[in-house]
Amino acid sequence: MSVPEFGALAVGMKASLVRKFTAGDIAAFARLAPDAAPVHLDEAFAKEMGYSSVLVHGWLAAAPFSGLLGNKLPGPRTVLHWVRINMAGPVFPGDEIEYQCEIKQLSTTARVVVLELRAQRVGGEIVVRGQAQCGFRA
Repeated sequence: MSVPEFGALAVGMKASLVRKFTAGDIAAFARLAPDAAPVHLDEAFAKEMGYSSVLVHGWLAAAPFSGLLGNKLPGPRTVLHWVRINMAGPVFPGDEIEYQCEIKQLSTTARVVVLELRAQRVGGEIVVRGQAQCGFRA
């Protein structure tokens, strides 16, 4: 695995990954969070609320950004300082979601990277959007 150095980063650099959530992922997250809200676990309840199926937890739908930032861009030499996310649309089990991050700002003095985050259903609408700041470590 290539570990980018701070000096190798540039505004406009991008990275992405694709993730599909399963009913098992939802059940595991419900136990770990713990969040057993019925909209995530009870199909009939979710349909009463107007959804076609149970919803993937919002925090679970946003979680792949952690792997994208920590493993790809800006990479393993960084730690997350803050993240702002907006749950822009529902995510359902079986949805294939593409996660993307793009470097928007670099501060050489503070050694921080600000990235734009976007997740969208493959071939469809945006479901999560936001920003993150990562501090670069030596």
